[in-house]
Amino acid sequence: MTEERGCPPTPAQTPLPKDGPGADDAISTTSVLINGTHNEDGRADDARQATGVIIDGTSNDKKLHSDQPEPIKIFGWINLVADGLHNFVDGLAIGATYSMSDASGLSTTLAIVFHEIPQEIGDFAILLEAGFSFKRALLFNFTSGLVAMLGCVIGVA
Repeated sequence: MTEERGCPPTPAQTPLPKDGPGADDAISTTSVLINGTHNEDGRADDARQATGVIIDGTSNDKKLHSDQPEPIKIFGWINLVADGLHNFVDGLAIGATYSMSDASGLSTTLAIVFHEIPQEIGDFAILLEAGFSFKRALLFNFTSGLVAMLGCVIGVA
């Protein structure tokens, strides 16, 4: 009945082949249910090409089919370098104030520790967003924090 009015058959009227001849047509017909549009020749627009939507377990999005991990985004590495420099300067400040007096050193250490807690949480979130795994983000963030020890040793000297 829908064929007589010039509309393509609904998915309920047409079996959807998974692969082989007609598979692309089945995906296009299914896309009518998603975006409800047709080309001038009466065929449904292919929603996969326009939006990367997965309709039947397939997609034209190459990232979904890749077995290779995503590369780490550059802002993650920049953040690590900047955080390492920041921690080094914090270490210099701690070391320098301990060389003046223990009370000044302890006061500066506490101030920097409380300052670093939210800073390192933010850095950890940035590393995750850049593509680091949870474990790698923890490891690199911890290693970046250890640079403060080097700054402290130099600051005391």
